[in-house]
Amino acid sequence: IDVMSDKTVDAVVRIFLGPKYDCMGRLMSVNDKRLDMFELDSFMYKLVNGKNTIVRSSMDMQGFIPEYLSTRRVMESEMMPSGDGQTMVKDWWCKSRNGFPQRLMLPLGTIGGLDMQMYVIVSPVRTGMLLPTLDMTMMKDRCACRWSSCISTMPLGYPFDRP
Repeated sequence: IDVMSDKTVDAVVRIFLGPKYDCMGRLMSVNDKRLDMFELDSFMYKLVNGKNTIVRSSMDMQGFIPEYLSTRRVMESEMMPSGDGQTMVKDWWCKSRNGFPQRLMLPLGTIGGLDMQMYVIVSPVRTGMLLPTLDMTMMKDRCACRWSSCISTMPLGYPFDRP
């Protein structure tokens, strides 16, 4: 993502994915598709004066996990006997189930392809308000999903929350 900035500022980058055409094959306006937009990712970024190139991997997106473990695999390899004869599941197994599988990040599509549109909205952090300081690595350790944490004072779904 290339962003031009006229000053150094903290910003919130929001990445949305949504349909390009309606069910009749007509190009949808932004106002018509605003309720169908899905927020893939949002993160804080420090913009510097001039051109900024933001590179974001899908592995960095909060709220997505590589894959759920099957129950059979958990029963075979993740159950460990403890000293008192009981069995316990490793702590990371609980943490690895808190999220959305990365393979389901993008829609399935159709045989001829599915036209989607991606929107990236970069907005400055509103000054004068106290933002919570979040360490997303710590949030993953505490079994907290990205969607349960707020990194901006703007309403959820901003700017698609209004016409």
